[in-house]
Amino acid sequence: MEQYRAVARGKLLPQGYSGYWHLGQLFAFCGLVCIVCIAWLEKVSPIEWLTIPLMLFIGNGYEYALHRYPGHLRSKLFSWFFKSHTGLHHRFYTYDHMKPADSRDWYFTLFPNRVYVSVVVLFAPIACTICSLFLTTNVFLLSMIMAAVNMAVYELFHSFHHCSLPSSLQLLMDALPWAELLRRHHRLHHHPRLMMKKNFNITFPIFDWVVGTLVTSLPSQ
Repeated sequence: MEQYRAVARGKLLPQGYSGYWHLGQLFAFCGLVCIVCIAWLEKVSPIEWLTIPLMLFIGNGYEYALHRYPGHLRSKLFSWFFKSHTGLHHRFYTYDHMKPADSRDWYFTLFPNRVYVSVVVLFAPIACTICSLFLTTNVFLLSMIMAAVNMAVYELFHSFHHCSLPSSLQLLMDALPWAELLRRHHRLHHHPRLMMKKNFNITFPIFDWVVGTLVTSLPSQ
């Protein structure tokens, strides 16, 4: 394992890479999206506030589908994602080796920040068009806020599962009552017998439960 990690670092890790800077850029970008959208909200009605739980549910489903299919199902269209996730992330972090050596190994946990910028750039005009035709400006703004929140929460939880967070933030997450359950949920996904078919949610295993891909222990031999 250490030999593979050393080779991966040598081939892929950018010179001068900082895990703290990477994570900080992500949170700053998501925070900026939220601040701008919050500033434009006006007199949100009770029914418009329902956008928040709806987007949390949709985000959980998107997280599940993106992880299960492009992440673990080889295809020509998303071959780069399959290679990055199944081919690299799951080799760098295995069931028995879930922790990074240091913050530079966060590179193998976090998505490149350009992915999140691209998601917002692509999602914004689609959401704006739908909301302008059928809904309201507030629903659009709340949708953008929740898209940013979902992205930040995804990386927060994924980094937490791999102990790839600044120590103070890691301790804060550790204090949550359901923290160890979620960490075990993701560790089970990294087992070679389970990674292609079980425990695809990274945050809360809602869709794993809905679809029937949730497991809480290793299968018997």
